[in-house]
Amino acid sequence: MTLVVVAMMAVVFAAAAVQRVAGVGFALIAAPVLVLLRGPDGIVLANLLGAAVCAVVLMSVWRDVDGRRALLLAPAGLLGVLPGVYLSTHLSPGPLQVTIGLIILIGLAGALVSRRLRLSPTTGTTLASGLGSGFMTASAGVGGPTLTFYAITTRWEQRSFAATVQISFLGQATLALALKGFAPLPGPLPTLALLAAMGAGTWTGRAVAGRVPAQGARTAAVVVALAGAAATTVKGLLTWVA
Repeated sequence: MTLVVVAMMAVVFAAAAVQRVAGVGFALIAAPVLVLLRGPDGIVLANLLGAAVCAVVLMSVWRDVDGRRALLLAPAGLLGVLPGVYLSTHLSPGPLQVTIGLIILIGLAGALVSRRLRLSPTTGTTLASGLGSGFMTASAGVGGPTLTFYAITTRWEQRSFAATVQISFLGQATLALALKGFAPLPGPLPTLALLAAMGAGTWTGRAVAGRVPAQGARTAAVVVALAGAAATTVKGLLTWVA
């Protein structure tokens, strides 16, 4: 049990650090390992820790939050969770995740390859991105790729992006917890240890973020988003053929 807790602490530390630097990545990195080590309860634990990470990160970057976009992205993300939950419980998860993953992969690849691919940060595109992120969170477990695609195509400045999306992720994780309920936590001491690892990872990410150029942080966000979309596609394929 001690080795399991140490392994969970390590992955939570790394995931929290990446989230602080890139603005995305906690769910992608932490959730698969927590599920592997804790079973189905790991999903809820990842949601709980993810919400905590977003809250801690937000406290240190709130000055960079784009209020207008936050007011559109956050509520839209909550609405997007609802159809995502419905479809994930009524449709075959394999084809659904493959379709979502491929769409995001193609979109991100297109945004990276073609400098001409550009969207205006209008109310419509911002709301659509928020809805897509919430839908992805509920149906595939990762909402970051959608918002990263939006950030690339609208030329959203990295510091503002990394700060603002924490509000959206915090709302989505909290709603997911409300819909799924709270699974039993791994005991008082392991839970405190995981929270300590989360805090240490966030602090480390903050120290590193000050030394990482904006382009480097954006590259990290894109890499994490691509990995999330690829993982969603592979997961869907494995579920489909199983």
